[in-house]
Amino acid sequence: MKKILSTFLSLLLAVQVLYIPVSAIDMTSYVVFTLSEASGAPGDTVEIEVTVESAEAYNSLAIYGFEYDTSVLTFAGFSDYSEIEDKCDFPDCFDNDMQAAILPLKKSEALDGYICTVLFTVDEDAEDGVYPITAKSLVKENSTVISSEVTAGAVTVVSSHPHELIYTPEEPASCIVEGWMESWFCPDCALFFADPEGKVILENDILEIDPDNHIGGTRVVGEKAPTTYEEGYTGDTYCTDCGELIAEGEFLPPITDYVQFFFSNASGMPGETVALELYVDSTVDINSAALYEMTYNTDLLTFEGFTDYADIESDLMFDGCFDDAKKVITLPLTETTALNGYICSILFTISDTASAGEFEVSFSSIAKLNSTELPSFVEPGFITVEKHTHTMSHMPAEKSTCIMDGILENWYCSGCDLFFADKDGVTVLESIFEPIDPDNHTGETYIDGAIEPTEDANGYTGDLYCMDCGEIIEEGTVIPAYLGGTFGEDGTWKLANGVLTVSGTSAIPNYTAGKAPWYSQRANITSIVIGKDIPA
Repeated sequence: MKKILSTFLSLLLAVQVLYIPVSAIDMTSYVVFTLSEASGAPGDTVEIEVTVESAEAYNSLAIYGFEYDTSVLTFAGFSDYSEIEDKCDFPDCFDNDMQAAILPLKKSEALDGYICTVLFTVDEDAEDGVYPITAKSLVKENSTVISSEVTAGAVTVVSSHPHELIYTPEEPASCIVEGWMESWFCPDCALFFADPEGKVILENDILEIDPDNHIGGTRVVGEKAPTTYEEGYTGDTYCTDCGELIAEGEFLPPITDYVQFFFSNASGMPGETVALELYVDSTVDINSAALYEMTYNTDLLTFEGFTDYADIESDLMFDGCFDDAKKVITLPLTETTALNGYICSILFTISDTASAGEFEVSFSSIAKLNSTELPSFVEPGFITVEKHTHTMSHMPAEKSTCIMDGILENWYCSGCDLFFADKDGVTVLESIFEPIDPDNHTGETYIDGAIEPTEDANGYTGDLYCMDCGEIIEEGTVIPAYLGGTFGEDGTWKLANGVLTVSGTSAIPNYTAGKAPWYSQRANITSIVIGKDIPA
């Protein structure tokens, strides 16, 4: 009878699994089966408890199709299921051969808690490790299938060899770094254990990042000191590791009893010297104060000294309170008073290269009544460098000559009295002049030392001189002596440099061949010049 019933239940389960229309599944309800974890040594039989958690009532359920590593574990049967079996329509609902539990309930109910225990035997040759176990499930209310799932369990195999455990203390996780649990590690079986006896294996000894554990440094952002007219703020504290806000700051009330130093602002052009006037406003009595650690842009501003402090100097105990070298002002008052009004002027020269903008000047301060330090602060002053718009006049380039400097092409700004190499006024010219060029003779010239050649002596063309500087531009050349003679009534001839020049007032005789006086030089004649007075 038991075998027949088991076969019937198995067939019923198969039919239910294979023939479930999608429309018959209730996705709004949910049943969760959970398989527990267990541990044991090779050869042990371990117990896996099956529990269930339900949101809706149902009248049949099944857990079947167990999946596990059969080379390590052997299914040894169900046990301890009498309590749930009492709720079923008939006994023998747990089939060890099928490895299935099929539970047709007497009435619909939402089960919660223990169902049964599943036994597994660990193989004698099993290696240490964690071996998961899972199964399939089916839950129905009449013909409606209710959504269900199985949370996997596991069997941890731990060999019986004596562990040589290495202890590692717990390291809490921080906001950016994972931590690790307290553990005992066995090098022989390469496992981490949660206990010093090596019985409970840790599958994972890592502690996830804890976003609330800020163990690194912190930084304060938004800190602001209170002033006489505005509340302050302690600033928000942030973690330097993860950047998260750890604690918000607190607001600080405005200061009511104080000594305030402040400046009148100044402005000027590059190259100018300007004066910042320094004042004090005190709501409490003091008898000493000091300004020190002057700060300003040393690249663009040059401190020139303190001035115009004669009025307050009469209220001080001694001279030398305005120290230009140390850039410090000390105010030892002759009497206790709430000090108010003008103190002095501070001179700065603006760099020629300064661009337009505001440049801050400030001090550190201290104020005292006897030995008691009172709240004091300095409102920075500002020197405004004004933007200058150039008014340019263009001058073209002129080359240097042998007696005069040349001029570079330039643009002159009448506003800043500077010459620039470009029309935008970017590059300042230190000089617009080019040095004299001794080889550039642009004026008139003259020839000196010219000598006419004769029949007996060479001549000279003469040297070419610059009339401006008197230097020789070009040296002359020698003119060779010439041949010549007379003919006819008053005629003369001259042969020089291949040119035959014939002069006179009478006609040239009609010489027969070979009779002309210059005939012997015919080979040297390249051209002939006939004087204008000789008849044709």
